[in-house]
Amino acid sequence: VAGLADALDVDAPVLREDLSDSEDENENDATLTLYAGARGGGAAGAFDDEAQRAFYEDAPNVLDVIPVPLLGLPEAEVIRLQKEREAARALWKGGGDDGDQDDDGAADASSLAAPPPAADDEDDAAAPVQDAVGQLVREDLPACHNRDRADAVAMKFCEGLATKKAQRRLARALFACPRTALELLPQYSRVAAVVCAAFPDVGRALCQELASEYRFLFRGKKQHNLESKMRNARFVGELVKFRVAPPQLAFNLARNCLSDFSHHAVDYCCALIETCGGFLLRSPVTASRTAKILGAMVKMKTAKPLNARDATLVSYAHDRVCPPERAARVMKPRSETYRFVGYVFARLADASLDQKTGERVEATIRALRALDWDALDEPAAPLVAKHALKLARSKADAVPLAADCLAGLHQFRPEATARVLDSVHDALDIGTSTPPDRRPLRTAQRLVAYAALLGECYNFSLVSAAQLFATLRRLLSRGHACTDAFAAG
Repeated sequence: VAGLADALDVDAPVLREDLSDSEDENENDATLTLYAGARGGGAAGAFDDEAQRAFYEDAPNVLDVIPVPLLGLPEAEVIRLQKEREAARALWKGGGDDGDQDDDGAADASSLAAPPPAADDEDDAAAPVQDAVGQLVREDLPACHNRDRADAVAMKFCEGLATKKAQRRLARALFACPRTALELLPQYSRVAAVVCAAFPDVGRALCQELASEYRFLFRGKKQHNLESKMRNARFVGELVKFRVAPPQLAFNLARNCLSDFSHHAVDYCCALIETCGGFLLRSPVTASRTAKILGAMVKMKTAKPLNARDATLVSYAHDRVCPPERAARVMKPRSETYRFVGYVFARLADASLDQKTGERVEATIRALRALDWDALDEPAAPLVAKHALKLARSKADAVPLAADCLAGLHQFRPEATARVLDSVHDALDIGTSTPPDRRPLRTAQRLVAYAALLGECYNFSLVSAAQLFATLRRLLSRGHACTDAFAAG
């Protein structure tokens, strides 16, 4: 129908069609106890953190940024859209729990049909406008790899290009996001969210395309096109988080998958819940129904003979949306001297600074020399040795820097170098004498780092050749006798 309408250059007729066989809630669905903080009382609201909240909510409002003449909308229409936007935001933020009702602050799934016919703008056939829209959907839209580009594309479309035909063309271009480029789905959804603030027909057409694709993909029992199904699920989830698609659409699709919870329906339902389940669970308007969907998924996992892969997908989706309670990590109390020494060595290994390597080493030596090395309560030598070894273990390219710093500090404070070398020799002896099955997995990597640090200390004349070859001989002769030829050499 949409293709025929485009060919005739007319609007598609209104087609009302239910997405599910039954819209009634299952009274026997299991309920789910919301974990602490699920109601979105924190600063991030219904999202995981502040960065995610800023991405999904701090989108530019084209009704305020772009002048009304460029939008091509009447003044009364702009005022109406502003009021609807504020009412929807107030409902999502402060609305009560919907319980078992279907009208959860969003349109019903049957309202996803094409908008009522309206007369096209007079400039629909203007060649410059169509060329500009074609360049936008062919070149600018696929290059939306961050939110700044997505906002620029949306603003460019709204500045005099948003004719009726261009809106349908943009909706088809957004729907045609490649199934192998799932990283573009959040940016495409942001473009749709910005445009829908002034032209909601784009969002309705996009949701209608996704609903039709879902019915086509799950027609019959053939298990094909898994990538397309995953793309559809994640796209719907992103649009729900941007409040472009109604939550009822996600609930209906998840309920349809639960009615035949097997094979690709499990993948689709889990992908949908992972994408927008946390947002819906933390929103007061949709928290109750989302909890029932999660409870039904858990019951399906135990009631149906799912294989190990599908059971793992369900468990991961549930834990991703409703993570289990964990005890907070208790940080050890650290003194100011300890934190300062750690900060100095961290700056030594930071290659992003404007200073050159030699300048960073000199600055580190000067800062360490300024410490109170004769303090009785917390001497500086053990702290310097501990952080030098920690730096050598953490970054392979920082081993020469640690040795260079110790070499520059050796002529002023040789006790720090002595502690480092003693710790290295002890770790090598203990690590090589312990059987591999009785030592932690990290021991082998630490021994490699300590051996590299010992070699760098030899390069900076902190270790003599006799000490180095003696250590090498102990390592080679560990567990067996040394040959006469090696002993004579």
